[in-house]
Amino acid sequence: MARPDAAARADVADPDDPARVRFDKWLWAARFYKTRSIAAHAIDDGQARLNNDRAKPAHPVRPGDIVSVRKQGILWSVDVTSLSHRRGSATDAARLYREQVAS
Repeated sequence: MARPDAAARADVADPDDPARVRFDKWLWAARFYKTRSIAAHAIDDGQARLNNDRAKPAHPVRPGDIVSVRKQGILWSVDVTSLSHRRGSATDAARLYREQVAS
């Protein structure tokens, strides 16, 4: 069986592509959750939403997206300003988003 060519695989997310980060990984890097596993469970339970819709943990996040997180009765709504494939300091995490006025 022949392998699909590169053009056919263009829609598959490249884990090293700086323009795409998994939703669970972004939540972890932005320090909303301590682990990616906890972030994935929150996404599956509907506690974290992307653009006001339920999403899968592997859904790509892009700058300009709106992320809503409900934790301990508090709702945060933030605009994604940048992406990161790694978890850094709290200062680095704060650069990944801008909190919305209503939140």
